[in-house]
Amino acid sequence: MALILPHSVFFHFPKTGGYFVREIIRRSGIPYREDNPADHSFHMIDPDKVDGSAESSKFYFIFMRHPMDWYASYWNHRTHVGWTGELHPGWNAVSIYQAQGADTFVGFLEQVVAEGVPFISQHADLFKKMDRVGRFEDLRNELCAILTAAGEDVDCALVQTVPPQNVIPYPGKGWIDVPRSLYSAMVNLEAWSFEFFGYAEESRRFNLI
Repeated sequence: MALILPHSVFFHFPKTGGYFVREIIRRSGIPYREDNPADHSFHMIDPDKVDGSAESSKFYFIFMRHPMDWYASYWNHRTHVGWTGELHPGWNAVSIYQAQGADTFVGFLEQVVAEGVPFISQHADLFKKMDRVGRFEDLRNELCAILTAAGEDVDCALVQTVPPQNVIPYPGKGWIDVPRSLYSAMVNLEAWSFEFFGYAEESRRFNLI
């Protein structure tokens, strides 16, 4: 799904702080309109065909997070909302992982490895067309910098005060045990995303056992 702003286009990749970005845009009073998800399913979206973007040479931006943290966030979300249906309208790539019974994160990763389709890396063509990929880990500062660079009238003080959006707490203290061999298999599966986004392989969220 894309938000078309006066000077830029924000591509909302799920589980990367997109609802916070949308809230900042709304509260800052930046005019925007949503691209019609019926015409542009996220799995096959071509930024150059988003209505109103190509002809005006708008600034394309998107956010990403550590690939393994992304999988943890996706799994955690699904355990709360269920495993059927799209994550949000216009994004149909989730159909690959509609397996039932993924009630543990390890079980979910085992299904992903068995399927052999890298959830993030399969969107490489989309990410390569971005003018800027922000990091979820520094969402507030990066969003302010990106919107400013794009020429949007953003209130950076507001960015620092708006609370996080669409947050689902992790079970326990948020630490997740993952077999080291399974974690390595996932890193290999998402090798492109680790290299392209420049993330180190290990994340503090996981205990490798």
